[in-house]
Amino acid sequence: MASSAEDLRGSRVLVGISCLDPDGDVLAMNQTHGILTDLHDDVIVLTRNDGSTFGLPPDPMLLEAAGPGVYTPRGTGGSIEDPDYLVTITINDATTIREIEAHGLRP
Repeated sequence: MASSAEDLRGSRVLVGISCLDPDGDVLAMNQTHGILTDLHDDVIVLTRNDGSTFGLPPDPMLLEAAGPGVYTPRGTGGSIEDPDYLVTITINDATTIREIEAHGLRP
């Protein structure tokens, strides 16, 4: 993980979110990627290639260093080469998955 908020700005981040039902079965999986453009007390903001933003919980510990390589996120129609960080999140609330896919995990 980077040492400060300033170190994180401009990082390329690949995000994977899995939504599980109460039995632990996968209901939906979503991937996205973007540039980390802002860190606030209540949200980490990624800006995607289309200019839309995607929010993550405000915990820099979620950011794990990515290994080198070309990653092809499902459903994005593109790829990301050598991202700086990976984020993997599992949620257990199927009612919010569409909102999360569109805008991220925001307070």
